[in-house]
Amino acid sequence: MSLDDDQRILSSQTLRDTEGTPDWLIRFAGEPIRGPQPGCPRPASHHPQWHRSEVFREPARQRELLEATR
Repeated sequence: MSLDDDQRILSSQTLRDTEGTPDWLIRFAGEPIRGPQPGCPRPASHHPQWHRSEVFREPARQRELLEATR
């Protein structure tokens, strides 16, 4: 799981809907996250960028494909 540049949830295609994997990790792929709580800053843009390049396992699930399978 990661965030794109528009603060939308990315879910890796390698993530499987199996026991122990919260359904929302897959279900909310492509959805925007809520803003931070009052008084808390948004993540610096370089943090999600670093996470996508160093940690996230591409490719991300495509929102259109998810909606078609619901």
